Amino acid sequence: CTTRSFDSVLLSISDNGRGIPSEKIPSLFDLLANDQEKATGLSLWLCQHIIHRYDGRIWYEQPNTVGCRFIVELPFYAESTNLQ
Repeated sequence: CTTRSFDSVLLSISDNGRGIPSEKIPSLFDLLANDQEKATGLSLWLCQHIIHRYDGRIWYEQPNTVGCRFIVELPFYAESTNLQ
């Protein structure tokens, strides 16, 4: 789901999986914090790094139902017609 405000765009990404254990939430975006066997621990850290480079932010929200939800906010810049 996407939403646009005057100066930003919000992108909401949700799933209906098992969710994230509450003890893991504080370190979701830490480099190499993931302890799953086949995971590298880079995915969310890299997402956050790229989003921050574009002056955006990403955060996790616990939905009231099952699964998880990540929100990405990026600044919205209108195209300029006066490019020089």
